[in-house]
Amino acid sequence: MCGLRRLLRNWEENSMVEWKKLGDICDIKNGYTPSTKNPEFWDNGEIPWFTLEDIRKNGRILNDAIKHITPKGIKKSGLFPENSIIISTTATIGEYALITTKFICNQQITSISLKNDFKNAILIKYLFYLSEELGQWCKKNVNGGGSLLIISTSKLQNYPIPIPSKSEQERIVSILDTFTSSIANLKEQIKERRKQYEHYRDQLLDLEGKEGVEMKTLGEVCEITDYVANGSFASLRENVEYKQEPDYALLVRTVDLSQNFEGDKIYINEHAYNFLAKSVLHGGEIIINNIGAGVGKTFRCPYLNVKMSLAPNSIMVRTTNNDFYYYWFSSLYGQTAMSKIITPGGMPKFNKTGFKTIVIPIPPKQTQSRIVTILDQFEASIANLEAQLKEREKQYEYYRNQLLTFE
Repeated sequence: MCGLRRLLRNWEENSMVEWKKLGDICDIKNGYTPSTKNPEFWDNGEIPWFTLEDIRKNGRILNDAIKHITPKGIKKSGLFPENSIIISTTATIGEYALITTKFICNQQITSISLKNDFKNAILIKYLFYLSEELGQWCKKNVNGGGSLLIISTSKLQNYPIPIPSKSEQERIVSILDTFTSSIANLKEQIKERRKQYEHYRDQLLDLEGKEGVEMKTLGEVCEITDYVANGSFASLRENVEYKQEPDYALLVRTVDLSQNFEGDKIYINEHAYNFLAKSVLHGGEIIINNIGAGVGKTFRCPYLNVKMSLAPNSIMVRTTNNDFYYYWFSSLYGQTAMSKIITPGGMPKFNKTGFKTIVIPIPPKQTQSRIVTILDQFEASIANLEAQLKEREKQYEYYRNQLLTFE
């Protein structure tokens, strides 16, 4: 890290910057969608056709697209050149990527490619690293007056671009490439560790028919030791006044659990908390998404030093060993069992009566403890890698901002 700081000091001392409008150095063109009613434009296509889904699924440096078109679907203006930047300029604003192959993109996206006169003076990778700032600028400068957010080509053309010497661009790209390479490596490690975790989890929890393992319905077990309840909030609004009271109780939603409580939170007052007495959380409970695209997704409620109640559209399960059954519900076997009691439709959801008919394994306590210990170690390993990733991303953002801030 000391070497990076030294490079940063050298850059601050030696950088000479020229400013140009984006439209002066780049060709800026909007994408399009060939008619989906004409199969000749799509069937057996080999030309990458990019949408926001590509960025969301595959990252910000792309050499192929999820969908493809045929040469017949291309306009007379031809393909967009390889080594171009794409940025979303309609509806969802500011998402960007570097495309390393010839391509077409949809109308929500604008292609930005260096003009021939500037290809030797400006590195496309340098423009790629500037695209984060460009994306933020786009979000702040959308055209008003309608429901559809849009950044016009004329606005993009006038966006000012700082251009240091080519050697300085190379220095900046080299530093930021170091970080992005490290980030990509950590993401790959996390991906592989998750694969290992899921493999061993599903092996360990293949328990039906094994010696010493009983099989009972969730409802049977609940009658003895466990508690299953739906989070209820719709009825709360009809019975007591709902108020925000940040110092009293947190209303826990599955979105909070999936984001590790890093997003906006919802709080409730004492009356609401008391009304939701059956949905009070103490930490460790199994929480399962009850409705929508994420139906069946399983979480473990963390131990937080605050009062908590469960939000609607979730199922809470308390068992004699929440940790073990959290892993079971998350496994292939738990997910398969839950899939059989989902009521299909535009908004899939659990059949609440059917939920209690799910058959669960009850292995000896020693077996449960051994499985939990192994899987806890996997989760801790993944969490450690994710913490490293988060720290590396913070470092990257810091150096990117320092290197790309020009007076």
